[in-house]
Amino acid sequence: MDMDKCVIDTIKQYKMMEKDNLVLVGVSGGPDSLALLDILNRNREDLGISLHVAHLNHSFRGQEADEEAEWLKNIAHNWGIPCTICKIDVPALARKKGLSPQDAGHIARRKYFLELAEKINAQKIALGHQADDQAETLLIHFLTGAGPEGLRGILPVTEPFIRPLLFIGRKEIEAYCQGRGLNPRRDPSNAKNIYLRNKIRNQLMPWLVENINPNLTDTLNRTARIFWAEEEFFQQKTAELAHTMVIQDQTGIEKLVLAGLCSLDVAMQRRLIRWAYQALTKGQGLAYLHVEEVRLLALKKETGKMLHLPASVTVEKTREFLLFYYEGKHKEKHNTKDE
Repeated sequence: MDMDKCVIDTIKQYKMMEKDNLVLVGVSGGPDSLALLDILNRNREDLGISLHVAHLNHSFRGQEADEEAEWLKNIAHNWGIPCTICKIDVPALARKKGLSPQDAGHIARRKYFLELAEKINAQKIALGHQADDQAETLLIHFLTGAGPEGLRGILPVTEPFIRPLLFIGRKEIEAYCQGRGLNPRRDPSNAKNIYLRNKIRNQLMPWLVENINPNLTDTLNRTARIFWAEEEFFQQKTAELAHTMVIQDQTGIEKLVLAGLCSLDVAMQRRLIRWAYQALTKGQGLAYLHVEEVRLLALKKETGKMLHLPASVTVEKTREFLLFYYEGKHKEKHNTKDE
Protein backbone atom coordinates (compact mmCIF):
# COMPACT_ATOMS: atom_id res chain seq x y z
CA MET A 1 0.00 0.00 0.00
CA ASP A 2 1.19 3.50 -0.85
CA MET A 3 0.45 5.10 2.51
CA ASP A 4 1.24 8.63 1.36
CA LYS A 5 -1.18 8.40 -1.55
CA CYS A 6 -3.92 6.87 0.60
CA VAL A 7 -3.60 9.61 3.22
CA ILE A 8 -3.44 12.43 0.66
CA ASP A 9 -6.45 11.01 -1.20
CA THR A 10 -8.42 10.83 2.07
CA ILE A 11 -7.48 14.41 2.95
CA LYS A 12 -8.66 15.63 -0.46
CA GLN A 13 -11.81 13.48 -0.61
CA TYR A 14 -13.10 14.70 2.74
CA LYS A 15 -11.70 18.25 2.42
CA MET A 16 -9.87 17.80 5.70
CA MET A 17 -7.59 20.80 5.34
CA GLU A 18 -6.83 23.77 3.14
CA LYS A 19 -3.65 25.53 2.11
CA ASP A 20 -2.14 27.77 4.79
CA ASN A 21 -3.87 25.77 7.55
CA LEU A 22 -2.00 25.24 10.78
CA VAL A 23 -2.66 21.61 11.73
CA LEU A 24 -2.29 20.51 15.33
CA VAL A 25 -1.25 16.83 15.35
CA GLY A 26 -2.14 14.85 18.45
CA VAL A 27 0.77 12.45 18.96
CA SER A 28 0.90 9.83 21.70
CA GLY A 29 4.09 8.28 20.36
CA GLY A 30 2.40 5.05 19.28
CA PRO A 31 2.54 3.68 15.72
CA ASP A 32 -0.62 5.38 14.47
CA SER A 33 0.05 8.94 15.56
CA LEU A 34 3.78 8.72 14.79
CA ALA A 35 3.08 7.47 11.25
CA LEU A 36 0.52 10.24 10.80
CA LEU A 37 3.01 12.87 11.90
CA ASP A 38 5.69 11.46 9.59
CA ILE A 39 3.38 11.45 6.55
CA LEU A 40 2.07 14.96 7.18
CA ASN A 41 5.57 16.23 7.81
CA ARG A 42 6.95 14.84 4.54
CA ASN A 43 3.98 16.16 2.56
CA ARG A 44 3.41 19.47 4.31
CA GLU A 45 4.88 21.57 1.51
CA ASP A 46 2.73 19.90 -1.14
CA LEU A 47 -0.32 20.29 1.10
CA GLY A 48 0.62 23.88 1.86
CA ILE A 49 0.21 23.41 5.61
CA SER A 50 2.24 23.94 8.75
CA LEU A 51 2.29 21.59 11.73
CA HIS A 52 2.37 21.72 15.51
CA VAL A 53 2.74 18.62 17.70
CA ALA A 54 0.58 18.21 20.80
CA HIS A 55 1.33 15.51 23.37
CA LEU A 56 -0.51 14.83 26.61
CA ASN A 57 1.24 13.01 29.43
CA HIS A 58 -1.61 11.31 31.31
CA SER A 59 0.48 10.68 34.47
CA PHE A 60 -0.31 6.97 34.37
CA ARG A 61 3.22 5.60 34.00
CA GLY A 62 5.47 7.90 35.98
CA GLN A 63 9.04 8.30 34.74
CA GLU A 64 8.41 6.14 31.67
CA ALA A 65 5.74 8.58 30.45
CA ASP A 66 8.01 11.55 31.22
CA GLU A 67 10.76 9.98 29.14
CA GLU A 68 8.37 9.33 26.25
CA ALA A 69 7.29 12.96 26.29
CA GLU A 70 10.92 14.08 26.13
CA TRP A 71 11.63 11.56 23.33
CA LEU A 72 8.73 12.93 21.29
CA LYS A 73 9.80 16.50 21.93
CA ASN A 74 13.23 15.64 20.49
CA ILE A 75 11.66 14.03 17.40
CA ALA A 76 9.57 17.14 16.76
CA HIS A 77 12.65 19.34 17.20
CA ASN A 78 14.69 17.21 14.79
CA TRP A 79 11.89 17.39 12.22
CA GLY A 80 11.56 21.15 12.64
CA ILE A 81 8.05 21.04 14.10
CA PRO A 82 6.94 23.11 17.12
CA CYS A 83 5.82 20.90 20.00
CA THR A 84 3.75 21.49 23.11
CA ILE A 85 3.81 18.97 25.97
CA CYS A 86 1.18 18.98 28.69
CA LYS A 87 1.00 16.84 31.82
CA ILE A 88 -2.36 16.21 33.49
CA ASP A 89 -3.15 13.99 36.47
CA VAL A 90 -5.74 11.88 34.65
CA PRO A 91 -6.02 9.26 37.45
CA ALA A 92 -7.06 12.06 39.83
CA LEU A 93 -9.51 13.37 37.23
CA ALA A 94 -11.02 9.89 36.88
CA ARG A 95 -11.49 9.60 40.65
CA LYS A 96 -12.97 13.08 40.92
CA LYS A 97 -15.47 12.57 38.08
CA GLY A 98 -16.21 8.91 38.79
CA LEU A 99 -14.99 7.91 35.33
CA SER A 100 -12.96 5.04 33.96
CA PRO A 101 -9.31 5.92 33.27
CA GLN A 102 -9.95 5.62 29.51
CA ASP A 103 -12.97 7.95 29.58
CA ALA A 104 -11.12 10.46 31.75
CA GLY A 105 -8.17 10.33 29.36
CA HIS A 106 -10.43 10.94 26.37
CA ILE A 107 -12.02 13.98 28.05
CA ALA A 108 -8.64 15.38 29.09
CA ARG A 109 -7.14 14.95 25.60
CA ARG A 110 -10.07 16.56 23.85
CA LYS A 111 -10.08 19.54 26.19
CA TYR A 112 -6.32 19.96 25.89
CA PHE A 113 -6.28 19.72 22.09
CA LEU A 114 -9.14 22.21 21.70
CA GLU A 115 -7.62 24.73 24.11
CA LEU A 116 -4.17 24.47 22.51
CA ALA A 117 -5.61 24.76 18.99
CA GLU A 118 -7.39 27.97 20.01
CA LYS A 119 -4.26 29.32 21.68
CA ILE A 120 -2.00 28.81 18.64
CA ASN A 121 -4.79 29.50 16.12
CA ALA A 122 -4.70 26.03 14.56
CA GLN A 123 -7.54 25.40 12.13
CA LYS A 124 -7.45 21.58 12.30
CA ILE A 125 -6.60 18.88 14.83
CA ALA A 126 -5.31 15.67 13.23
CA LEU A 127 -5.76 12.40 15.14
CA GLY A 128 -4.40 8.92 14.42
CA HIS A 129 -7.60 6.85 14.41
CA GLN A 130 -7.36 4.03 11.85
CA ALA A 131 -9.46 1.23 10.35
CA ASP A 132 -8.97 -1.25 13.21
CA ASP A 133 -10.04 1.44 15.69
CA GLN A 134 -13.15 1.88 13.57
CA ALA A 135 -13.93 -1.85 13.63
CA GLU A 136 -13.45 -2.00 17.40
CA THR A 137 -15.62 1.07 17.92
CA LEU A 138 -18.44 -0.40 15.85
CA LEU A 139 -18.37 -3.61 17.90
CA ILE A 140 -18.32 -1.64 21.15
CA HIS A 141 -21.33 0.41 20.09
CA PHE A 142 -23.22 -2.64 18.85
CA LEU A 143 -22.55 -4.72 21.98
CA THR A 144 -23.31 -1.94 24.46
CA GLY A 145 -26.31 -0.54 22.56
CA ALA A 146 -26.48 2.10 19.85
CA GLY A 147 -28.76 3.35 17.11
CA PRO A 148 -27.78 4.31 13.56
CA GLU A 149 -25.89 7.38 14.77
CA GLY A 150 -23.64 5.28 16.99
CA LEU A 151 -23.18 2.61 14.32
CA ARG A 152 -21.58 5.21 12.06
CA GLY A 153 -18.56 4.70 14.24
CA ILE A 154 -15.72 7.22 13.95
CA LEU A 155 -16.23 9.89 11.31
CA PRO A 156 -13.41 11.14 9.06
CA VAL A 157 -14.20 14.74 10.01
CA THR A 158 -15.85 16.16 13.12
CA GLU A 159 -14.66 19.75 13.01
CA PRO A 160 -12.04 20.69 13.95
CA PHE A 161 -10.88 17.07 14.28
CA ILE A 162 -9.69 15.18 11.19
CA ARG A 163 -8.63 11.53 10.86
CA PRO A 164 -6.48 10.99 7.73
CA LEU A 165 -5.57 7.38 8.66
CA LEU A 166 -9.15 6.18 9.12
CA PHE A 167 -9.14 3.89 6.06
CA ILE A 168 -5.75 2.29 6.73
CA GLY A 169 -5.34 -0.83 8.87
CA ARG A 170 -3.06 -1.44 11.83
CA LYS A 171 -0.88 -3.94 9.94
CA GLU A 172 -0.21 -1.46 7.15
CA ILE A 173 0.69 1.24 9.67
CA GLU A 174 3.05 -1.09 11.53
CA ALA A 175 4.71 -2.02 8.24
CA TYR A 176 5.04 1.67 7.36
CA CYS A 177 6.73 2.45 10.67
CA GLN A 178 9.16 -0.41 10.16
CA GLY A 179 9.91 0.63 6.60
CA ARG A 180 10.52 4.23 7.60
CA GLY A 181 12.74 3.26 10.51
CA LEU A 182 10.38 4.78 13.03
CA ASN A 183 10.50 3.40 16.56
CA PRO A 184 7.09 4.04 18.12
CA ARG A 185 6.51 3.67 21.83
CA ARG A 186 4.07 1.04 23.15
CA ASP A 187 1.61 1.68 25.93
CA PRO A 188 1.67 -1.49 28.08
CA SER A 189 -1.89 -0.83 29.24
CA ASN A 190 -3.09 -1.80 25.74
CA ALA A 191 -2.24 -5.41 26.55
CA LYS A 192 -4.32 -5.46 29.75
CA ASN A 193 -7.74 -6.96 29.17
CA ILE A 194 -9.40 -4.95 31.91
CA TYR A 195 -10.94 -2.37 29.55
CA LEU A 196 -13.74 -3.16 27.11
CA ARG A 197 -11.82 -1.94 24.06
CA ASN A 198 -8.83 -4.08 24.97
CA LYS A 199 -11.03 -7.14 25.43
CA ILE A 200 -12.50 -6.58 21.99
CA ARG A 201 -9.11 -5.86 20.39
CA ASN A 202 -7.14 -8.65 22.03
CA GLN A 203 -9.75 -11.38 22.52
CA LEU A 204 -13.00 -10.94 20.60
CA MET A 205 -11.68 -9.60 17.28
CA PRO A 206 -9.02 -12.32 16.84
CA TRP A 207 -11.60 -15.03 17.60
CA LEU A 208 -14.10 -13.57 15.13
CA VAL A 209 -11.44 -13.23 12.44
CA GLU A 210 -10.30 -16.82 12.92
CA ASN A 211 -13.72 -18.45 13.26
CA ILE A 212 -16.30 -16.22 11.57
CA ASN A 213 -14.97 -13.66 9.09
CA PRO A 214 -11.31 -13.31 8.09
CA ASN A 215 -12.12 -9.91 6.53
CA LEU A 216 -13.94 -8.63 9.61
CA THR A 217 -12.17 -5.25 9.78
CA ASP A 218 -13.06 -4.44 6.18
CA THR A 219 -16.63 -5.65 6.70
CA LEU A 220 -17.16 -3.49 9.78
CA ASN A 221 -15.63 -0.47 8.05
CA ARG A 222 -18.03 -0.91 5.12
CA THR A 223 -20.91 -1.16 7.59
CA ALA A 224 -19.83 2.09 9.24
CA ARG A 225 -19.77 3.88 5.88
CA ILE A 226 -23.27 2.60 5.06
CA PHE A 227 -24.67 3.83 8.38
CA TRP A 228 -22.79 7.11 7.97
CA ALA A 229 -24.40 7.90 4.60
CA GLU A 230 -27.87 6.86 5.72
CA GLU A 231 -27.62 8.72 9.02
CA GLU A 232 -26.65 11.91 7.18
CA PHE A 233 -29.79 11.58 5.06
CA PHE A 234 -32.10 11.02 8.04
CA GLN A 235 -30.49 13.81 10.05
CA GLN A 236 -31.24 16.17 7.19
CA LYS A 237 -34.87 15.04 7.13
CA THR A 238 -35.10 15.40 10.91
CA ALA A 239 -33.70 18.93 10.72
CA GLU A 240 -36.33 19.86 8.13
CA LEU A 241 -39.15 18.60 10.36
CA ALA A 242 -37.66 20.13 13.51
CA HIS A 243 -37.66 23.53 11.84
CA THR A 244 -41.47 23.65 12.20
CA MET A 245 -42.09 21.16 15.01
CA VAL A 246 -39.52 22.11 17.67
CA ILE A 247 -40.07 25.66 18.93
CA GLN A 248 -37.88 27.48 21.44
CA ASP A 249 -39.76 30.12 23.38
CA GLN A 250 -38.21 33.28 24.81
CA THR A 251 -37.21 31.56 28.05
CA GLY A 252 -35.28 28.82 26.25
CA ILE A 253 -37.85 26.08 26.82
CA GLU A 254 -38.13 23.65 23.90
CA LYS A 255 -41.68 22.90 22.74
CA LEU A 256 -42.31 19.84 20.58
CA VAL A 257 -45.63 19.99 18.69
CA LEU A 258 -47.71 16.96 19.69
CA ALA A 259 -50.10 16.82 16.74
CA GLY A 260 -47.31 16.58 14.23
CA LEU A 261 -45.28 14.20 16.36
CA CYS A 262 -48.03 11.63 16.85
CA SER A 263 -48.77 11.47 13.12
CA LEU A 264 -45.20 10.45 12.27
CA ASP A 265 -43.68 6.98 12.11
CA VAL A 266 -41.94 5.67 15.22
CA ALA A 267 -38.41 6.24 13.90
CA MET A 268 -39.00 9.93 13.26
CA GLN A 269 -40.80 10.35 16.59
CA ARG A 270 -37.68 9.13 18.34
CA ARG A 271 -35.42 11.40 16.31
CA LEU A 272 -37.49 14.50 17.05
CA ILE A 273 -37.59 13.72 20.77
CA ARG A 274 -33.80 13.45 20.79
CA TRP A 275 -33.60 16.66 18.76
CA ALA A 276 -35.71 18.62 21.26
CA TYR A 277 -33.72 17.25 24.20
CA GLN A 278 -30.38 18.02 22.55
CA ALA A 279 -31.54 21.49 21.56
CA LEU A 280 -31.99 22.20 25.27
CA THR A 281 -28.85 20.43 26.52
CA LYS A 282 -26.58 21.61 23.69
CA GLY A 283 -26.01 18.17 22.25
CA GLN A 284 -26.07 15.74 25.18
CA GLY A 285 -27.27 12.31 24.08
CA LEU A 286 -30.38 10.57 25.36
CA ALA A 287 -30.58 6.82 25.90
CA TYR A 288 -33.14 4.67 24.10
CA LEU A 289 -35.13 3.86 27.26
CA HIS A 290 -35.57 7.56 28.07
CA VAL A 291 -36.59 8.32 24.48
CA GLU A 292 -39.23 5.59 24.67
CA GLU A 293 -40.59 6.94 27.95
CA VAL A 294 -41.04 10.34 26.36
CA ARG A 295 -42.57 8.87 23.20
CA LEU A 296 -45.13 6.84 25.15
CA LEU A 297 -45.96 9.92 27.23
CA ALA A 298 -46.67 11.81 24.01
CA LEU A 299 -49.08 9.10 22.81
CA LYS A 300 -51.13 9.02 26.03
CA LYS A 301 -54.33 11.05 26.30
CA GLU A 302 -53.57 12.52 29.73
CA THR A 303 -52.03 15.98 30.04
CA GLY A 304 -50.01 17.46 32.87
CA LYS A 305 -47.83 14.37 33.21
CA MET A 306 -44.08 14.81 33.72
CA LEU A 307 -40.88 12.81 33.26
CA HIS A 308 -37.45 13.51 34.69
CA LEU A 309 -34.55 12.94 32.32
CA PRO A 310 -30.74 13.07 32.67
CA ALA A 311 -29.04 16.49 32.91
CA SER A 312 -31.86 17.67 35.23
CA VAL A 313 -34.31 18.00 32.33
CA THR A 314 -38.07 17.78 32.86
CA VAL A 315 -40.50 16.82 30.10
CA GLU A 316 -44.09 17.94 30.62
CA LYS A 317 -47.06 17.13 28.44
CA THR A 318 -49.65 19.83 27.77
CA ARG A 319 -52.58 19.79 25.33
CA GLU A 320 -50.47 20.90 22.39
CA PHE A 321 -46.81 20.39 23.30
CA LEU A 322 -44.16 18.34 24.97
CA LEU A 323 -42.22 20.89 27.01
CA PHE A 324 -38.51 20.29 27.63
CA TYR A 325 -37.02 22.48 30.37
CA TYR A 326 -34.54 22.35 33.22
CA GLU A 327 -35.88 21.28 36.60
CA GLY A 328 -36.75 24.19 38.83
CA LYS A 329 -38.04 26.33 35.96
CA HIS A 330 -41.82 26.47 36.43
CA LYS A 331 -43.76 26.80 33.22
CA GLU A 332 -46.07 29.49 34.71
CA LYS A 333 -43.06 31.61 35.53
CA HIS A 334 -41.61 31.24 32.06
CA ASN A 335 -44.74 31.75 30.02
CA THR A 336 -45.00 28.22 28.62
CA LYS A 337 -48.77 27.93 28.54
CA ASP A 338 -50.24 26.53 25.36
CA GLU A 339 -51.00 29.21 22.86
